[in-house]
Amino acid sequence: MYAGGDCLGDHYETKNSPEKCLKCDTTNFIKISKYDMSRLQEVYKNKTAEILVGGIKKGLENMNFPSLYNKELPKIARKWKGFNKKEKIRQINSLLSLQKRIEEQKDVTRNLEEALIA
Repeated sequence: MYAGGDCLGDHYETKNSPEKCLKCDTTNFIKISKYDMSRLQEVYKNKTAEILVGGIKKGLENMNFPSLYNKELPKIARKWKGFNKKEKIRQINSLLSLQKRIEEQKDVTRNLEEALIA
């Protein structure tokens, strides 16, 4: 459970404001996105997918008005809830694998660019 600093109205904008846990009062969070969950995977290794499934479940349960965040979210949430746990974990592991391959290819591209410039 997290405490925000605003009402999330139309004027709401987040600029470098860390979340704060209501239970332990810490701001020690691992930042993730759909593009990069590498730090989360470094910390939790093989449990990453299960942790994400649990986090998504809690997030959807605690979200009173999901359409305020994204108009498509209620439809996506219904579809997600229809999957069994094994399928959810498979999809998340697939995403993590894809992110890793993309990062590896970015490294290859950077190395090629450096070789061409040198």
